[in-house]
Amino acid sequence: MIRHVWTALRPKQWIKNLFVFLPFIFGQKLFVSFRLIDVSVAAVLFCLLASGCYLMNDLFDRLSDGRHPVKSRRPVASGLLQAPVAMMFSAALIFLSLGSPIAGTSA
Repeated sequence: MIRHVWTALRPKQWIKNLFVFLPFIFGQKLFVSFRLIDVSVAAVLFCLLASGCYLMNDLFDRLSDGRHPVKSRRPVASGLLQAPVAMMFSAALIFLSLGSPIAGTSA
């Protein structure tokens, strides 16, 4: 089951979340130690939030995705990851990312 959860989180998509580093790079603030920590934590939180949203979307679209030639291979659409488990992980990831004490701070 862990493998199916991991696949559903779509870690290959996380690379685009590295865009959160761009303002710090262009603002020449990236290598200020506390800024590097802040932006790294922000990137991790953004990955958690995105994965929670991916799971939620997979739950909403599981019936139509089940009829799609490619999307039907996704864990939720294929039934390899049960909807209640996906819902629990989605809620937990969204709560963790948005409920983090540093999620509301500005860098």
